[in-house]
Amino acid sequence: MNDRFYLTDGAHVFITGATGAGSEFGGKTVLLNWWVTRAVEQGHHDLGLIFNAKGHSFIRGKTVRTLQDLADAYRSGYRLFNFIPMDSEDDHEGVMQMLRELPGSKIIGHDEGHEYADSEMLDWMFRQGGNVEDSIRFETGNIRSLLTSQHPWDLPEAVTNNVPLFVYLGRKSPQAKRYFTTMQIAGAYEQMPDMDPYEWTVFNAGEFVEKNPPVPEEYAP
Repeated sequence: MNDRFYLTDGAHVFITGATGAGSEFGGKTVLLNWWVTRAVEQGHHDLGLIFNAKGHSFIRGKTVRTLQDLADAYRSGYRLFNFIPMDSEDDHEGVMQMLRELPGSKIIGHDEGHEYADSEMLDWMFRQGGNVEDSIRFETGNIRSLLTSQHPWDLPEAVTNNVPLFVYLGRKSPQAKRYFTTMQIAGAYEQMPDMDPYEWTVFNAGEFVEKNPPVPEEYAP
C-alpha cells in the first residue's frame, strides 16, 4: 500500500463501520492497530499509543495497564504502547495528560471512543492537541488522534467538528447511510463505492478520496 496524504499529514481521523459481530464485518480496531503502528515504525511520529478500552489482545506495542507502567516503559525506551485500563474509564484522563506532557510528536488511537465520551482530555485532544501553534506554545509536541466508534451520535461536537478525515469500513448499507447523515456529510454516501468486507473508504471534509484494500492480515486477531 503506497503512502497517502491522509496517513501522514497529521489531521485527526474518525473511523467507523459495521459491527464486528459477524465474519464479514468489523475491523475498525484492526485498521487502527495498523495505522498507529505504521506511523511510529515509519518515523512519522515519535510515540504511538492505543487506548484499548476493550482489552483486545492483538494490539501491537508494549502492553501497559497503569500510568506507572507507562512511565517505566517510556523510560526504558519503548515508544509504541497498548494501554489497557485496569478499571475506571477515568484512566483516559490520566493517560492523555501524561502523553500531553511528553516531548515529540504523538499519534493516539482512541478505540471505542464513545465509551469515554465525557473525558475532558478527549475533548482537548481533538480541539487543541493537533494544533501546531498550541503544541509549540505549550511544548506538548503535535498530537494526532484517531478515534473508532460504532456510535458517532454519542460523541461530543468538540470531537466530530474537529475531524476532517472520515473513514468508513465495510459494505455500503442503510446503516452506513445513517453514519454519513449523522456526520452531516450525507452527500458523501452517494460517492461511496461498493465495498467488500474490510475494505475502507476515506473522505476528506465530506469529499470522497479513495477506497483502500484491507490492511495486512498480521494486524488482525
